[in-house]
This record gives sequence, structure tokens and C-alpha cells, in this order.
Amino acid sequence: ASLSSYMQTLNTDVQLHKSILKVSDCRAAADFTPEQKRMVTLLRQDFERSGIHLEAKDRARVVALQDAITTMGGAFMANANASRPMVEVQRPGLLSSLPPNIMYMIRKDSRKRSDGVLEVPTDPIVVNAILKWVQNPDLRSKVYIAAHAPIQENLAILDALIQARHQLASLLSFPSYAHLATADKVAKNPENVVNFLENLSAKLRPQVEQEMGKLRAAKTEAEGPAHGLPSTFYAWDRSFYTGTVKSREHDLDGQVISAYFSLDNCLRGLAFIFHRLYGMNLVEVAIAAGEAWSSDVRKLAVHHPQEGTMGFIYLDLHPRRNKYDHAAHFSVRCGRRLPSGEYQLPVVTLVCNFPRPSPNRPTLLSTGEVGTLFHEFGHSMHSVLSRTSFQHLSGTRCAIDFVETPSHLMEYWASDARVLPHFARHYATQEPIPSSLVKRLAQSKHMFSATETATQVAYSMLDQRLFGLEAGDPNRPSTTEMLAHAQNTYS
Repeated sequence: ASLSSYMQTLNTDVQLHKSILKVSDCRAAADFTPEQKRMVTLLRQDFERSGIHLEAKDRARVVALQDAITTMGGAFMANANASRPMVEVQRPGLLSSLPPNIMYMIRKDSRKRSDGVLEVPTDPIVVNAILKWVQNPDLRSKVYIAAHAPIQENLAILDALIQARHQLASLLSFPSYAHLATADKVAKNPENVVNFLENLSAKLRPQVEQEMGKLRAAKTEAEGPAHGLPSTFYAWDRSFYTGTVKSREHDLDGQVISAYFSLDNCLRGLAFIFHRLYGMNLVEVAIAAGEAWSSDVRKLAVHHPQEGTMGFIYLDLHPRRNKYDHAAHFSVRCGRRLPSGEYQLPVVTLVCNFPRPSPNRPTLLSTGEVGTLFHEFGHSMHSVLSRTSFQHLSGTRCAIDFVETPSHLMEYWASDARVLPHFARHYATQEPIPSSLVKRLAQSKHMFSATETATQVAYSMLDQRLFGLEAGDPNRPSTTEMLAHAQNTYS
């Protein structure tokens, strides 16, 4: 929060703003490079969006609100990471269908009581595996509800965060925070966003109904009327029956597929791709004493044969207590041209939470996890390969509308039939993945894409509603009611 406060204080400094205006309006500005012109434009926008036009007391209020928003966001995430209840599994044999790496994690982190009951942690990696692999619906239900139960402290934090963002937007003369957030994006305003989402939802609906019909039929066939009406399909059913239908229609077995995607082979695949695309090498280098924050962390140097080292990537790929539990790319140091003329090399961190290796096998990734690794690596290389004079423009500090493009493009290589044989090899035999399996994977890739997209539409509509015009209405529905409405209407 102190760093955020410092940045906000700079963005409301009147003298700094005058200096920027003086530079941008001077005669020499006509000879600025495109990058210099872009830099001046962005700095002016930063000042304007931070309320530089306001009176001193209101500028101070902007800084205070931004500080509060940052603090609340951190507290929200900290609470979410700390709240990991244990689930009692009365019959541990129900977990036997889980992949060996997951079972190894469970045996390592669970508590087995004297009465034979196994207390299993609801870490995301374990929860996702149970929802995907365990056939017993009662256990899936129990785990899903425990993992997704609302954290009471966070409900209060979310309400306060909504109000703080709305107050900030009002202070800056925007009708809502959604208007503030979209004003400098391609969408321009939340009305355009909502119209896009509504139109997309309507076009998805026929295919969503078709896909959900397949899932409901699979559930009815497997569970029968003893488990309720055939049409009753719950959130904890989707992952399991999506896998079931894909497996049946395309003769796929997730554990057989994962055997061809060990983590180290996937990293070799990334090295192969970047060498072929850019002529660069990824070289693992030693980490100095005290340099890393965990013994799990690995370090790669990105090396070009003519230009030398381009930057460094830290890999933090396995879960541990209190670690950020999603996948992400973080900039540690941005690239920039130093006054000496030398280039400050960018340093980034790629964070994932893949299963740890077990004593008998390496970390094996699902195709979804392979896509995640390639996606985040796309962000990392975007940052490392960027060569800008100003760190404000370095790598992923580009226009938000563009920032996901390199990473999404990178995902395509994770399933490209021309690339897979070069790195997708069986962890035990090193035999390349069979071409017939690659073909079946390609055929199954877009199954249930409508329901997956509809879920994203629901999340997006919830976001628009939480931080839209309703935020200023004292009689607005609760955040829980808004979530239920978004899920029931769009997903």
C-alpha cells in the first residue's frame, strides 16, 4: 500500500504535472520519437485520471481512496488464501480415481484420524482434481461447497471496496467505477460492454442448451433417478461430466494424456519453440544464496546469439502454504534504457501451482495446465523481449486491450500438431505422443466451448453490475444475490 500511495501522490503532484505539460507543449516536442510522444500522452492521462484538476483536499481524498482500495484488495486475497477448510472423507477409497501425483499430495497434506476418516485440505489443486476425477456426487458436492463457501470477512470487504471505488469514480466525475475503468479502453463505456455481453450470451444460448443436454444425459445415465431429477445438474457436476463425455466421444483418458506432458518436457517444448521462432535459447542458471524466496524457484536466462542475455525469468511452479494460488506473470524489474546507454535487463516471475512430483513420477500436466504454462510464458516473453526506452512502456505495461494477445497466441503452440512431437513424450519411455492421440485431442478441443464462454460472460456481467451504476443505490441487491442472478441468467 505504501508504494501505491507513493505513486498516487506523484500522480497528484501539481508541479510534476506542470512540468509534463511544459515538456509536451514545447517546440521540441514535434521532434519526439513515437515512443517519447506515447510516453508524454500516458503521463498526462495518469495525472488526469488521478484528479490533478481537483482542489487540494479532493486530490488528497483520491490518494486516500486509492490507498484504501489497494489495502482492501490485499486483505480480500489474504483472507481467501488463509481460508482453506478441511473436508472429512468418510471413505478414502472414493479418492482412488485421482492421479497419483494428486494422491501423493493428499497423503502428504491430509490428516488421517483413528476412526479411518481422512481430513483433506481444500487447496485449489486438490479441489479441482476431485471435481474432475471423483465419480461420487456426494463427495464432489461436499468438497465444492466447502471450497466455495463465502468468507464472511470478505463479504464485508467487498461491500466496502465497491463503495470506495464508486466514491473514487464520483470524485473524478464518472457515473460509476465501470465508466472510469472503461473510459480509456476500446469499449469506451460500460454500456458497450454490457451490449456486447448480452449479444454474445444470446448467440451462445442454443449451443449452451445443446451442450448442457449432453452433460445432463451423461449424469442421468451414470447416477440415475436415485440422485434426484435427471434435469438437476449442479456446479460440482460440470467438470466431471465434461471429462466423461469428452473421454467417451473421442476415446480419451486424461491420465494417459498427461503421461506425455511432464513439466520438464513442457519447458523443453517452450525452449524449442522460442529457439525456432526467435533464434533464442532458454538456459537454466544457478540462483545465488538469498536471491530466491523459496527453494522451489528456478531461474532461466533468455539468451540471443548476437545480442547476448535478454533478461531473466524466475519459475515458481508448485503450490505451498500462503502462496498466490492462481497462475500469473509478475514483473520484478522492467526493461529500460539507462542514462549510460546500457539497457536494464527485464526480470520477471512466472507463477503457477502445478502438482509436485511424487517419488515415482515427475509432475505431469493436464492439457489445460499445459495451456496455462504456455499462456503465462507468453506474458513472460512479452516482457523479456520488449525493448523500450521507458519502463512505463515495457512489456506487459502496454495498452490493456492488447496485453493478452501475445499470451493467447502462445497457447496455440501447446496443441499444434507440428510442435507436439518435439516435446510431448512419455515420461517413462520418451516415446513421442501418437499422432492418433493428437488428432483426437484436436477434435475434442472445442467441445463445451459455449458453456465455458457462457461462464466467462457471467463473471463479466457480475463485474459490470458490482461496479456499475447500482453501486450508488442504497437499495441494491446484495453481492450474493447479484452473483446468483449472473450465474442463473448467463451461465
